[in-house]
Amino acid sequence: MATAPDARAFLLTVLAGGNLRLVIDLTDLTFVDASGINVLVRASRRAQENGGWLRLAGARPQLRRILHILHLTALLPAYDTVGEATGAQPATGVSRLLPR
Repeated sequence: MATAPDARAFLLTVLAGGNLRLVIDLTDLTFVDASGINVLVRASRRAQENGGWLRLAGARPQLRRILHILHLTALLPAYDTVGEATGAQPATGVSRLLPR
């Protein structure tokens, strides 16, 4: 909750700068609350409204489960690595509940 406003401002600035294809590396993220998920959802929707996308890389199994429970896996597809997220085709980005 404490860092959500900064994250939101950063992502909106990046999107406003014309960067509409975003991969967020969450490898070092150990905790995310509802406000953090809200930031990701809003940024993803903003990117999609402008023809882009937002993908998550390195999300821990707990976050992947939360995204699955909230039915957000299509909006916030999660990949194991940044390389996988970057190279995936837009229609094939599917969040797996647990890593391989």
